[in-house]
Amino acid sequence: MKSILIQQKVFKAISGTYPDNVTEEKIVEDDEIAYSSIILNLSDTVIRKVGTQNSAKELWKKLEELYTETSLPTKLFLLEKFFKYKLDVSKNIDKNINEFTKLIQDIKLTGDKSIDDYSPIVLLNAIPDTYNDVKSAIKYDRDSVNLKTVINGLKSKEIDLKANKPSQNNNEVNMVRGRTKNRNSKYKFRRHKNNDEVYMICDVNAVNSSVNINEWLVDSGCTFHMTPFKEVLTNYKSGKLGSVSMANEKLCDVHGYGDVCLSFENGFKLTLKNVRHVPDLCHNLMSCAALEEDGLEVMYLMVSTRPDIAYAVSCLSRFMSNAGTLHWEALKWLLRYLIKSENTGIRFSKCSEGVKLIGYVDSNYANDRDSRRSTTSYVFTLCGACISWKSQLQNIVALSTTEAEYIATTEAFKEAIWPKGILTEIGFLKNNVTGFSDSQSSIQLCKNPVFHDRTKHIEVRHHFIRDIVNKGVINLEKISSEENPADMGTKSFPIEKFQKCLNLLKLS
Repeated sequence: MKSILIQQKVFKAISGTYPDNVTEEKIVEDDEIAYSSIILNLSDTVIRKVGTQNSAKELWKKLEELYTETSLPTKLFLLEKFFKYKLDVSKNIDKNINEFTKLIQDIKLTGDKSIDDYSPIVLLNAIPDTYNDVKSAIKYDRDSVNLKTVINGLKSKEIDLKANKPSQNNNEVNMVRGRTKNRNSKYKFRRHKNNDEVYMICDVNAVNSSVNINEWLVDSGCTFHMTPFKEVLTNYKSGKLGSVSMANEKLCDVHGYGDVCLSFENGFKLTLKNVRHVPDLCHNLMSCAALEEDGLEVMYLMVSTRPDIAYAVSCLSRFMSNAGTLHWEALKWLLRYLIKSENTGIRFSKCSEGVKLIGYVDSNYANDRDSRRSTTSYVFTLCGACISWKSQLQNIVALSTTEAEYIATTEAFKEAIWPKGILTEIGFLKNNVTGFSDSQSSIQLCKNPVFHDRTKHIEVRHHFIRDIVNKGVINLEKISSEENPADMGTKSFPIEKFQKCLNLLKLS
């Protein structure tokens, strides 16, 4: 952390060693940068412990009190752990050395600088039986020993053990002598002339590790496309391009890159650019992040068959590269919706009372916690069947529930003019559009042409509703919230209320 602050040239905010000619504004700016840099590198648990500090210097001091405590019990605990340290044979040497070095560093923070004199001896005594020859060579062949010598000896021995490790895949064959089912002692077996084959049963411990060259696994974790097969790459360019870190902490070298053309059964072809050649891989890997950069997204349901899930798919696709538990739960909700609504649709029936275009409108005041904007929801029906619907946030912040309902009514009946024009032109619609709202206040504002204090601040375009109501284009009437199906577009409902709204719109 100190190195980061020094690199950003703001460590003076911690030490307080500013020249006399530095302005107060510069000191405050450095303090803000240092404070934010420290906070961003702390875990949530630590932030809760130090969150009350108001400056970088106070924050640094608090962290020192928490994690550089030099009390006697702490020192005794670390020393006991140090002198009893043993190498863990289940881990490699690098991980063991990292743990041992961290333990030494913690002891030094308590003020004990003499620990370096004992560290080679402690590490030498921590060596397991597998490394006894290293221990003997260092112990008896040298006049003095240091920590670097012990570490180098352990690493060399580890390399030798890996190189000389015997293969675990031993094949065993059980040779048996068989006989026929015939128990007659005079029976003679005749071998057929063409029967020269020998059948062998072999007990093999190894697993078939063959990989399908045409099989590609979509991986949300890899940064780019990778393949172990050089023969599938076109425009291949070889070279040392670094290494790839795998999930098991293994580093695999990249030997080159090229393009791969994939053909599908429906005739569609997909070209993957800059596919890395990694011979040590076990499978072909296709990167989700790289596909997104190329503009390729799997949205067949959204585009072709179920446009009602467009918003949910759009939200979930933002987290494809790094999805968490909450995103997985949201995806399960979406899949659950698709399954349950598979047989649900709009029911159209004969217009027994003539063609009627009816609209329902509602809003939810300031329901968005981030922007505090309200939600507009409206539904239009023709002969009782749903033909148009919408639910979205308003583009401005309303100051009251009446204003939110007023804006929602305007947006809804702007939509009504288009179907009314078409139906009137072809001679189907004889009556005006009937609109229903559950807000008496917004209805009165729509019918009142006088501008007063309650409406002066509302944008001019939202007063369009007054003009069409005054001309008689629509008839605006009051309806109870229980009978307003547009209410389901503003909030979540219990299943009974939600089902009632669906029945009002002939959705079954």
